[in-house]
Amino acid sequence: MRLVDSGKYRPDCSQVVVLATLLMIFLHPLLAFGQKPEYEFYFEFRTAFSPKVQEENHWSLTNEQVYEKYAAKLKGDRIAESEIARRLRLLRTEHAVLDADFYSRYYLDSSSNFNHAPNNFLMEVVKGMQAGSALDYGMGQGRNSIYLASLGWDVWGFDPADAVLQSL
Repeated sequence: MRLVDSGKYRPDCSQVVVLATLLMIFLHPLLAFGQKPEYEFYFEFRTAFSPKVQEENHWSLTNEQVYEKYAAKLKGDRIAESEIARRLRLLRTEHAVLDADFYSRYYLDSSSNFNHAPNNFLMEVVKGMQAGSALDYGMGQGRNSIYLASLGWDVWGFDPADAVLQSL
């Protein structure tokens, strides 16, 4: 399914600027929260605790069940009830912000090892297709956007992690 027929519609420069501005207005609240020290717990939760608990339970737990097990672990670690409540509130209500902060930290970490090549599945899907317009949401450093642009596609992309642009 194509949302824009690239043969009939080509945005001019002012329309691209307007879209980019609207995207930044939409994303600014997310970006403003990045790199906060009070989000540091999320790295361990996301990369170690949650996958381990899910694997032990054959990936059958709901998010709420994972949060309950996390709260029990924190209680066992003698973390204050107020801190447990704060973390659980953030996990339940600020997931997008926590993820944006996580990826900002990831892209700024010089030891991070991420793929710079375009996604093989994407390359297979567009093989032989006529170039059109594409939106790359969560584009990271733009590996797929750059690939599509090299094939003549009009590509628009953004990422909630504000550090992505700083890492280029």
